[in-house]
Amino acid sequence: MDMRNQLFPDELLKGFRGHIRFHNNFRDAEDTCAALNTKRAFGETKLAMRPESFVKLISDHTGASIPDLVFRHSVWPFTACMRRVAGEAEVEAYIESPYGRTDLMRKTRQFAWTCPDCQREDMDFWGETFWRCSHQLPGQVWCHKHGTALEKTSLGHIDVGPPDHFDSYIPDDIDAEELKTHRKLTEYSSLCAAILEGGLTFSASVCAGSILRRAEKIGLGKDRKGCVNRILQLVPLVYPKVWLADLDRRYPDIQAGQKGGASSFLEGKRELAGAQMVMLLALVVFDTASEALAELRRTDKSDESEAEPCI
Repeated sequence: MDMRNQLFPDELLKGFRGHIRFHNNFRDAEDTCAALNTKRAFGETKLAMRPESFVKLISDHTGASIPDLVFRHSVWPFTACMRRVAGEAEVEAYIESPYGRTDLMRKTRQFAWTCPDCQREDMDFWGETFWRCSHQLPGQVWCHKHGTALEKTSLGHIDVGPPDHFDSYIPDDIDAEELKTHRKLTEYSSLCAAILEGGLTFSASVCAGSILRRAEKIGLGKDRKGCVNRILQLVPLVYPKVWLADLDRRYPDIQAGQKGGASSFLEGKRELAGAQMVMLLALVVFDTASEALAELRRTDKSDESEAEPCI
């Protein structure tokens, strides 16, 4: 089977599965995993009696631990930061569970994103291109390494092959250069990156309480209901609507009654909240990513709900 013995720095685990599929002409992701389980070549039909997960197979092949692959080569540390276990053994057990296998590969954006400068650089240095974790973080519209506008393509391409084999483009409705200077987007980008790189975990109740206390402190309302309504009204005023729509199609209308999980989360009715939404709401009331992180993870000694940083 044609496959590398290592993943490149920042390479997306799901993209590595696409790399294996591409170089071996496997039919799809399921066929790729089946082939890895049986160590079979293209065209054979042998099945494994007890198939192992893709991440376990790649761990065995590369020698990298499962937690190392998960935290260095997926966006799961960010997407699951509101509900994640903290210990290394717990992470490995969860990822090996049926739900964890699916959760690890869960999409984080509506499209796949890539940097043309990274592609050229990777081709020169590595001899091939690959999908990067950092480009798939919610809300990213430019490459932090090169300052280049990211280009988007079909989300399904990640599981098919390297990014240079597909047409990608800068969306007409997104002015990346203008968005690059938008302070709140810069802070949102920094906040998401800090969570991913630091393996941070959060308590939904602590986050909701911190956001509402800050909202009241800066004069957005005198009670919970008033603060919740005002925060939601400010979302499309604080952030560019076209950027919000790329993050989630519902967000530009969040102040017009399309509140969904946002109001439930702030009102304390919903413990399971998405990280991208929580951080979006946080930066409506907090000025910077560092300030938001400090407050969202602050817990009084009497509060036992604080989650610990992961490994």
